[in-house]
Amino acid sequence: MAAPWFVQLAVAAAVLLYLPEYWSFKELEGGAAPWFQRWRGWRAIAVWLFGEARVVVEDPAALRGCPRGILAVAPHGVVSFNHALFFTDCAGWFSDGVWPVERRDLAASFLFRIPLYRDFLIALGCVDASRDNARRCLAAGRSLFVYPGGEREQLSAAPGRHAALWKNRKGFVRLAVEYGVPLIPSYAFGEAELYAPVPLLLEARLALAAALRIALPLAVGRAWCPPLPKKRPLVAVVGNPIPVPRVDRRDAKKFDETVDEVHAKVCAALVELFDRHKRDLATDGDRARPEIL
Repeated sequence: MAAPWFVQLAVAAAVLLYLPEYWSFKELEGGAAPWFQRWRGWRAIAVWLFGEARVVVEDPAALRGCPRGILAVAPHGVVSFNHALFFTDCAGWFSDGVWPVERRDLAASFLFRIPLYRDFLIALGCVDASRDNARRCLAAGRSLFVYPGGEREQLSAAPGRHAALWKNRKGFVRLAVEYGVPLIPSYAFGEAELYAPVPLLLEARLALAAALRIALPLAVGRAWCPPLPKKRPLVAVVGNPIPVPRVDRRDAKKFDETVDEVHAKVCAALVELFDRHKRDLATDGDRARPEIL
């Protein structure tokens, strides 16, 4: 049975009113809503989901003194719940002034094609992760939040596996060298423990991610409600900013050499960061071994 005419009219009116917002291209410049990011309810949600949610900064003064940078985080995880530690105030990121800079969080382009969800992401400070848009943000003097491991790291997440798929991911380093902005490594302990992966059609899903940059993770969280994550502490540790020299891309040889050098430094820094905190924060303590794949 068709809905009453006035219901159909209301739906049509809502769609028409929403269209200008949908086509506003805010996913390029960003439109974070500070009141939404600082909403007190985020902390209560985080406690309910994880029991503990916090950010540990090794040198707060060094981070606050970094006026611009690229915060590179691992692992992505099935859902990347650790993202909430940085783009909401559930762990005091904003209220404590952890890194008071204008920042944009890169999110997969296809997410901004989903009505309403795109507005949720934009309100939290996310923008389209295309290379041109990342350059636009850096050229405007903003900082970036990135997951270098991307979709493949998301599909490879599993409890007990401490891996950052950064070995062949140099795009974020190339951006840093092009604009001469520091790289800040971060590792989110607990993210990989939130879901148990389901290997069904994994190779096909990896191929799809490589071809279209769309991840289709299959995983199980809580026994009584599989979509919800397991209740595990989620703690992100943030290392010190790594200075990056600015090199003109037109000097291809020097540019590529610098990218390789900086990439090696940031990968080593991530492993060292993990090792310094694994005893207290990794589920397997001193036995934990980080991998750069």
